[in-house]
Amino acid sequence: MLQHQALHYPTESQWYDALSELSSQLSDRDLYCALWVKRCSHAESRRALVLEQYGAWHAAQAAYVDLMHRWQTGDHALINTPRAELTMWESGLVRAAKSLNQWELLTEFAKSMPNAQPTLLMECLWKIGDWDRLKDLFAKYSMPEQPRIKMLQTYAFIHDGKLQEAEAKCNEGIQAALGQWVSLPSLDVGSHTPLLQVFQQFQELQESAQMLLEISNAQRSSGPPELSSILTTWRERLPNRWEDLPAWNDLVSWRNHMFSHINNVLTRVATDNPAVTSAAMQELIWTNTRFAHVARRQSLPEACINIISKIQSVVSGVPSADIADNFAKMREQSRACLQLPALTSQGLELLHRTDLKLLTPAQKSDVFLTKAELVLAKQPDGGSESEEVGSHLANSVFLHSAQPKAWLLWAVWLDGKFRDTGESTWAERALACYLQAALHRREKAASMLCRALSLMRDAPSLECRTALAAIFGEHCDAVPLWEWLPWLPQLLDALPAVEGPQVQHLLCRIGVAYPQALYYPLRRY
Repeated sequence: MLQHQALHYPTESQWYDALSELSSQLSDRDLYCALWVKRCSHAESRRALVLEQYGAWHAAQAAYVDLMHRWQTGDHALINTPRAELTMWESGLVRAAKSLNQWELLTEFAKSMPNAQPTLLMECLWKIGDWDRLKDLFAKYSMPEQPRIKMLQTYAFIHDGKLQEAEAKCNEGIQAALGQWVSLPSLDVGSHTPLLQVFQQFQELQESAQMLLEISNAQRSSGPPELSSILTTWRERLPNRWEDLPAWNDLVSWRNHMFSHINNVLTRVATDNPAVTSAAMQELIWTNTRFAHVARRQSLPEACINIISKIQSVVSGVPSADIADNFAKMREQSRACLQLPALTSQGLELLHRTDLKLLTPAQKSDVFLTKAELVLAKQPDGGSESEEVGSHLANSVFLHSAQPKAWLLWAVWLDGKFRDTGESTWAERALACYLQAALHRREKAASMLCRALSLMRDAPSLECRTALAAIFGEHCDAVPLWEWLPWLPQLLDALPAVEGPQVQHLLCRIGVAYPQALYYPLRRY
């Protein structure tokens, strides 16, 4: 109905306002962006919306900042911008900052206009632990009966140790969330996702109250509290790695508050078991490292590095920190530098300072692999550090042979050397590495076998092709037979060539295992 009215009365803004609000309530980002792309009066606004729609948050944030700066400086092209579009710029800037995990920036923004953004200011205050000012805002403003407002109030009550009041607010928030749930369309899964995240947070608030009660009982009995069950549950119950960063931040921020409180209590409780004393800090390090990993996988390296830097002091203050957690933290920080060309040297320096003596062979292999990737990112054309790349990759596969990424990177690097120099030695090594990568990376072997076959086909000389055929015969049996099925026509075409005997041996094995798959390509041949 609203769409019908907006189409027939495009000059009346109230229909677009209602549609935009409805799409926001349903968490339909595509519909929201489509409405504003049609409604915007400036091409720059449409560009910012499209960038946001595709998840390019850095570019979208820069576009919104540029628009607001130009408007504030009196740019003639933007001076007559409608107020609704100005509000959209501001909302887009807030969404971009949340998605980039820039809560310090949001806190400053919300504090600069507390009357205009009271809900945003409340959200920022509990994340930084300013509970006194948060309670002042509760008393100052009359907030709507929304699940997230009830959640903020529950946070404050749990922090003050008022467990009965916290339970009451938590129950009110759950009822409000259920009321919103039944009002949503039954088939649209995307609109239910924010409420599912809210339900998880309410569940963890109830578990937090249980932990506080257990801690209180432990203090009276002068013994360590039994928290392992809930802490294990929290470790296993995390959002999916593709979910938006604000959902992760909401969950991790509250857990950090709880972990810090538990750690303060455990340090005062006398115990002979250091594992019990440092359990909360270990969980804090592991959870934040996982958070940093998700940020990096979502192509947000700045957020990843910022998350890691915030727990540096925590790690240095815990002498019994787990080696695996420290390695994971170092790995995320160094691999985030891969996505930032300006920080490749910093990533290399971090890895050079790493003590390899306490690491497992697989972890050492990963360190050398990351070093090679950083050197390549620093000098993509090889440069003077070309031999260093080969040395790092050789060390990586020597320490842990089942490292498919190292084999593949080494194969690509050797292949590049072959293309540059034309020397057959590089091609022979590259072929062996491609086949080893296919062996250890079975689910993605098809893309590697294609290049392995083309190396033999495009050999520059008969002598080189003979050597490549011998290497192919040595390594092809290790690759799972089903991985060769997409390349049966190419294998049959290679029968008359120099590598024919090796290919014939492989085809005989495929014919025994998969006769039907070989039948039709063989008839064509």
